[in-house]
Amino acid sequence: GDALYGHRAHWRRWGDPAFETPDNHDEGTFMLASFYAAFAEKVPWVPTERHRLVATIYGGIGKNLDRFSTFRLPGRPTGYEWEALSRPLIPGVAFNELFPRKYVIANLTYRYEALFFLYPYIRGT
Repeated sequence: GDALYGHRAHWRRWGDPAFETPDNHDEGTFMLASFYAAFAEKVPWVPTERHRLVATIYGGIGKNLDRFSTFRLPGRPTGYEWEALSRPLIPGVAFNELFPRKYVIANLTYRYEALFFLYPYIRGT
């Protein structure tokens, strides 16, 4: 996970009305933290290790975030060679379409090793 503490040196209120104005006196300072965890295990009652279950969970929370400092949740297509378990994937969402202040996402994936480096899968979010 990551944690970030920031202070806007020359800050004033402006921007998108989708982000409400913070109600405290220290609104030029922002904080955010995110985490992820991944677990992989063979499918129970199946004798081979070619069948895998992969569970991932992602989360984040922030305070006094604006449109520049908020989280970016991707909805990119799968299949990139850099596709990493550390980045959440939300099916059906455009690239960096969501900008939440807090979030939790859980995925469960069934993977089958058909050939060396060929893993067809089914994912539920």
